[in-house]
Amino acid sequence: MLHLKNFLLLLRESFRDLLPIILVIIFFQGAIIESVPEN
Repeated sequence: MLHLKNFLLLLRESFRDLLPIILVIIFFQGAIIESVPEN
């Protein structure tokens, strides 16, 4: 059970580090999709 707790803690730490990167990717994906005209 302790191993799972450590894993979740590590996951939360890494997620907090990755969150800004993920937000930037989502923002650019949305901007690119919006700028492409529909067929």
